[in-house]
Amino acid sequence: MGKRSLIGRITRSRFFVVALTVFLILFAIGFFRSFWRDYQIRQEIKQMEMAKQSLEEKKIKTLDLLNELEGDAAAEREARLNFGLVKPGEQVVIITEGTEKVSEKKSKNKLEETKSNLIWWWNYFFAPKTN
Repeated sequence: MGKRSLIGRITRSRFFVVALTVFLILFAIGFFRSFWRDYQIRQEIKQMEMAKQSLEEKKIKTLDLLNELEGDAAAEREARLNFGLVKPGEQVVIITEGTEKVSEKKSKNKLEETKSNLIWWWNYFFAPKTN
């Protein structure tokens, strides 16, 4: 038995070990790339399903709003709010929030216009702040 078998010589050679190692590394890289791509696709599918669900909810809300707006009551409410329309016999009352009269505001503005530049800067840095 001085001669080794052909398979025994091939498996013991350095070339075979290096070639087998390179093949296994390439196979592992391909496997992990495929696994990673599959993972990414699954994540993308989950995101799309969540987006689909939120869009379906938004669609339902929009259809409910559309059904509400198709009625006469909604049209009347919008006409009253946006265009100031009233029914016969009704009176419109407008409530303003300001307490100062226009003439008081004008007199304050004129007084402020006559201040010198030095006073403007002094008030800017040292006067108490009012909102």
